[in-house]
Amino acid sequence: MKIYGNIFLALCLMAPVAGKADIKSSSPEGYLSRGVAMYNDKNYAGAIDQLTQLQMMPIDAKMAECAEFYIALCRYERNESQSIIALQQYILTHPSSPNVDLAWATIGNHLFFAGKYGEAVRHYDKVRIEALDADTQEDIYYRRAYSLLRLGEYEQARVDISML
Repeated sequence: MKIYGNIFLALCLMAPVAGKADIKSSSPEGYLSRGVAMYNDKNYAGAIDQLTQLQMMPIDAKMAECAEFYIALCRYERNESQSIIALQQYILTHPSSPNVDLAWATIGNHLFFAGKYGEAVRHYDKVRIEALDADTQEDIYYRRAYSLLRLGEYEQARVDISML
């Protein structure tokens, strides 16, 4: 997921900005870089702080989308009660974003870990798995296969297991 995060950060910063974003900068790009770095380091509270500060600045739509996405992921990682609603809202607000697949997968993971295997499969089915990094793809195939086994759908589970 760290590789995926770095790729999305690069996409967020592809705005017409001269030079690379300095992580120590007080510019919006600096806040975004710090927020994503903190997310990658599992400092979710720090990432939320940096990205919330970013949202209060005058920023373009792409940077605002990036901040919203990472805040939703941080809330999920912190097991906050509103995290799934934040991910669903992100999907509704940005249906063509390349992050929608990771958002669907994250919701599926939440349902999987809650033992709601049928719902998890329905969410995993919305994911374009090839759009995710290799580690996340394996996680999705494994969790979807396990869910299908729990639901008694052995042939479908076999297909997912063969993808591992």
